Amino acid sequence: MLLAEGRVVEAERVARRAVQILESGDAAWVIAEALTAHGTALARLRYSAEARSAFERAISVAEQAGDTQRAGLAALALVEELGGDLTNDELCSVIDAAKGFLSESRDIATVRRLALNAGNGLAVVRKHLELPRSVDWTKFSFPDAVRRYEAHFITLALK
Repeated sequence: MLLAEGRVVEAERVARRAVQILESGDAAWVIAEALTAHGTALARLRYSAEARSAFERAISVAEQAGDTQRAGLAALALVEELGGDLTNDELCSVIDAAKGFLSESRDIATVRRLALNAGNGLAVVRKHLELPRSVDWTKFSFPDAVRRYEAHFITLALK
């Protein structure tokens, strides 16, 4: 709620304390939720390295607990908050991880977020594409690759 109200400094403090308290328990999904909120607050305060660490830890904790939905949401939050700070490969990797975690999701809002972030990620990659010189790109078609991603997200949306 503090994040939604724009009270980012308070949100960071509360989320940090929540993570510290919850780590003594055994409810991994709650820890992952608190880590995601903490990462979001840190990202908005421009502590990118710390935010990324919190998001990655949230993904790991949720994944180890078998909560793929929460792991996917943490990955989406990482892309939403720090997507511009990630390299092209990192961005694609995180989007692919989110896609894998959320492939069974029935929540339409989550599927929309995934599709939006994938589209934004592709736009960033397209804008900052750095082509390695040692790769044979003669058979690669960027429009075809985009169509494959779009088809996948349409399939997810239809599920």
